[in-house]
Order: sequence, then structure tokens, then C-alpha cells
Amino acid sequence: MKDLHIRYFVPESTLKEMSAYYPTVIGHLTGGGQSHYRFPANYLCPHILVSGEGILKLGNREVRLKAGDMFTIWPGQLMDYREDPSNRWKFYYMHVRGEQNLNFARACGFSENRMWFTPDNPEKAKEVFAGIFELCKNPRENLEYAIMALFNRLPDACREQPEKLRSKPFKNLIENAVSLIGSASHQGINISELSEILEVDRSTLFRKFRRQLGMTPVEYLNRHKITRAGELLRTTEYSVKDIARMCGFSSEKYFFKRFKQLTGATPSEFRRGTS
Repeated sequence: MKDLHIRYFVPESTLKEMSAYYPTVIGHLTGGGQSHYRFPANYLCPHILVSGEGILKLGNREVRLKAGDMFTIWPGQLMDYREDPSNRWKFYYMHVRGEQNLNFARACGFSENRMWFTPDNPEKAKEVFAGIFELCKNPRENLEYAIMALFNRLPDACREQPEKLRSKPFKNLIENAVSLIGSASHQGINISELSEILEVDRSTLFRKFRRQLGMTPVEYLNRHKITRAGELLRTTEYSVKDIARMCGFSSEKYFFKRFKQLTGATPSEFRRGTS
């Protein structure tokens, strides 16, 4: 019986602009009883077993894998892994690329000498893989940001934070929000979409922004949009109307108002350098 293999490609072009590491493929495999893979790898590909058992061969050593365990294909390493035919496996996997992809792997707990382990929170780790799989299976608006919000949770699921950091549960929330705003501020993301992607209600998001950054998420988002607009005004010949639209402002009048409020100049004055 053949393996049942389903995979989806992640929209790589946008993710390259968002992060130095990102998933490009997400897949799910159900073993047919004789599932066996052996090849020299040239990419990073973490896996997590959902059910069943398998065997990972590392040189002369064989490691038995069980549900909840993770292992990875590591660039430059000969990989050999197979399922236990008496307990067929199911697993998710992701291809991870980008110039910092190995640093991401190490943040999860992998290394050249540690190709497999049981994550501290296997269920949360499974949720990351399953969540990205479902997002790619049923794409929606702001897909890339939702994928990255999930993807960046994997290191925490693999390696639980020390107790002293758990007392600050919203630290990563603000870091993720700031990262998403920084990568998406010129593409029209709004606070409702940001709340949905981060899976937090608006009131909590506003409260944490005020407490940690001294401003609301709306103010922070607008500052990023205006900064981006200023860069476009100085370095391109796009019209002011086009730049307002490119930076996520639906109203040119509102863009003028916010731009002058934050920079002290109109967009035209700023472009001419007469502010």
C-alpha cells in the first residue's frame, strides 16, 4: 500500500520580505506500511509524528520515534527514516528556508548533533504544523501573516520558557505584533486583522501596547505607515495618492492629516525637502 501524501506550497515571495526564515512547503503523510525515505538532504525540514511509530537511522545508530516526537532533515546530512509497519505512522513536515533558517532550527532545539527530540509541549508543536497545513488548505485573507504568526510559536512549543519568563505571557505578543506591523504596514493590515492573526481580543492588544510601548496599536501602526510613506516620497516618483494607497490609507485626506500631524509637513513639502 502506497503512502498517502498531501502537501501545499506556501507563498514564498511575500514571506521573504517578512522574515529571514520561513516555511515554503507544509505536508502531511500517512504511511502505507512500507514508508521508507533515504536521501542526502540539501534543505531543512522538521517533522512531527502525529501517530504511529518509526525508526530514524543516524550513522550506525537507530532511534525509535513515537507520536509527539520531532526529527529534522538537516542540510548536508544523509537521512534515513522509515515507519514501523506494525504501527503505521502519520506525520507533518515543513520545508524551512531563508538565510537564518538554521538559527530557527536551533531555537527549536535541533542541531547538527541533535536531529530528534521530544518537544516540551508536543500538542502545541502539533498545533503549529496542523494550523499551517489548514491555512494552506483553506487560504484566507492575510494568509502569509497568519502563517508566520503560527510558525514563530514553534520554538516556544519545543522548548518551554523558564518560569521567570512565563510571568510575562504577553511579551511575545507585543514582539509578534511589532514584527507583523513592521512587515505589513505598507500592505493595508488593520488592527482587527492584527488581532485575528495574533488570536487576541482588541482590548487586550490595546492595553498591552499602552503598557509596554506607551501608545495604542493604532498609533504604532500609523507611525509605521507614515515612515514608509516618507521613504516612498523621497525615493520614488509615485503620486501622493498612490503612496497613500500603497501604505494602507483608504482616504487621501486622512493620509494628509496624519502625515502633517506626525512630520510637521505636507507630503508635497516633505518630498521637496522644504519642511
